[in-house]
Amino acid sequence: MQEEIRPPRPEERAAFLAIAAEYLPGIPPARVADMPLQLCLARGEALIGVAYAEPRTQDELCLQGIAVVHPYNAQGRGGALLRALARLALERGCGRLEWACLDWNRPSIDFYLSLGAAPQSEWTTYRLTGKTLEAMAK
Repeated sequence: MQEEIRPPRPEERAAFLAIAAEYLPGIPPARVADMPLQLCLARGEALIGVAYAEPRTQDELCLQGIAVVHPYNAQGRGGALLRALARLALERGCGRLEWACLDWNRPSIDFYLSLGAAPQSEWTTYRLTGKTLEAMAK
């Protein structure tokens, strides 16, 4: 069956957000819906993968989420989505495509390293949550 990578069609919006919510639950659906760059991997009429990104700076495209639905993962489709995002980054004049990965996610880390991606160490992530976040907001 034919597969293609393209922006999601309006009638596919609910399916796109459902995949993102199931496979990438850390980002609220409203935020995903507002991502300026959205790609889907379609197999016939079914969406089997999603990716979304946003410009962070004039020179950087930041991947916010990528997922391929089981059982279609681990067959080169995630790499195809990343290649499509890399093309978009270059078309927009960006010098880099960047994303984050949890340090315990060894399969993803190995996958990214196999693509030639280089881990970065110059930033440390900080987080405010719960009562600390509420106190900061006052």
